Amino acid sequence: MIKIGKADSNINTSSFAWRLHNLRDKHGLSQMQLAKELHTTSSQISRIESRVTEYPSIEIVIEAAKYFHVLTDYLLGITQITSTKSYDISELGLSEESVTRLITRRIDVDILNRLLEHENFPKLCIMIRNYFDDTIAEGIMARNKMIDFAVDQLTDLMTAEPAKRKEIIKDKQFLSLTEIRRE
Repeated sequence: MIKIGKADSNINTSSFAWRLHNLRDKHGLSQMQLAKELHTTSSQISRIESRVTEYPSIEIVIEAAKYFHVLTDYLLGITQITSTKSYDISELGLSEESVTRLITRRIDVDILNRLLEHENFPKLCIMIRNYFDDTIAEGIMARNKMIDFAVDQLTDLMTAEPAKRKEIIKDKQFLSLTEIRRE
């Protein structure tokens, strides 16, 4: 097993051995578990991580890249970038129509990217999922939560941009009117 301490300045963090060990450790895998996933032996993983095997087989490099979803160039120390920018549509789970819309720019990619990176986007996705799951009560509640979320954001914006106060108040009133209240 490779011993990596902070005091050891001789560690080459761009080596295959270090990167494989680091990924295995981050995923909480033993050498035996990783060996099973990479279709090799735990002794082979140990030899690679301890640098006894300086040049691993191409099969192990490819299997490790697939398993950890990283570039082979990253594992080999060629780049610091871990993931590729091109994916098979099936890997992303997007429909062909969605990809076509992205490619033809019918969807604003900048806005989509900002949404995906926003810290509240996962919560919004859960609310939208509830809405589309066709569970009326949950869908209505999720819809109302989205409206409340938007109203809260407008309230924050009013503090940040007082010059737009009148416009923001109108928007908040409109959104409040669109909420569905159960009687």
